[in-house]
Amino acid sequence: MGHEIREQLRRDREQVLAGLEALGAVGLDRAAALDRLAELRRCWKVHVLTREIVVYRALEGEDSKAGEADGRLVENKRVDAMFDNLSNTRPGSLTWHARLDVLSEAIERHLENESGLGLRLESRLSIEALHDLSDQYQLVREKLWVLEDAKAA
Repeated sequence: MGHEIREQLRRDREQVLAGLEALGAVGLDRAAALDRLAELRRCWKVHVLTREIVVYRALEGEDSKAGEADGRLVENKRVDAMFDNLSNTRPGSLTWHARLDVLSEAIERHLENESGLGLRLESRLSIEALHDLSDQYQLVREKLWVLEDAKAA
């Protein structure tokens, strides 16, 4: 059961990274590339918000470190700004590919900094609590997708 939450986190992350890689490999027209980029941005946003609401809330208290949440917020805003920069770039151009690489590297670095998240959860929570956390994660994730889809419409 404890691996389920880690699996959900991993799937969300890999979906964004694979999508960014596909944007660099596929010669899409401008509208299609920007639509895919917007979808990936929503995917990343849902992942980040769900992780903050569910996972980090479960780790708050004795495990939380001063400034940790602020650091994550700054990093998330930086990634969001990179999405903005990329959306204002001509798909397929050298600048597009350079910014895509920088965004991918920033997300990968962000994820590396959280590589011990699953282990922290498993060391702090019981099997039952991890199962409940997985259920909460899925529920919150689905609700956030509804909200993001409504904003995008």
